[in-house]
Amino acid sequence: IGFNYNLLRKPVVFDPVGVGATAYRRTSAAALLNAWQATVIKGNAGELAALANWSEVGILSPDAEPYAASSACARA
Repeated sequence: IGFNYNLLRKPVVFDPVGVGATAYRRTSAAALLNAWQATVIKGNAGELAALANWSEVGILSPDAEPYAASSACARA
């Protein structure tokens, strides 16, 4: 579908949910992106890092240090 949308100059939104979770998801996402061009790639930092084969991004949660420090300052 993405290839046909590219031919028709229609926007393609790619949302690779959980792409970093398994090798199958990573290879499938890579195959799709090699077959057509996405107009927008939607994802969180971990998903985008997995697409870029970059392992420096962790999962941020309310318990993560940077978030906890900023919310503690906001409450003070």
